[in-house]
Amino acid sequence: MFALIFADDRTQTVPVTLFNFISYASTDWGGLMAAATLITVPVVLTAILGQKYLVTGLTSGASKG
Repeated sequence: MFALIFADDRTQTVPVTLFNFISYASTDWGGLMAAATLITVPVVLTAILGQKYLVTGLTSGASKG
């Protein structure tokens, strides 16, 4: 709902942008895979870099004393 409120004709969400690479007659597989990679890389890097803090928080919350 948040994205629908603030979106206009020029802005799109990520799934809509990826869906634009698919048409009725053909699919631009190169562009689709490049866009999917560019979208996935920051999420994976954030997960890898934040894993240390996540594990630290989980283990400190699990101890009783």
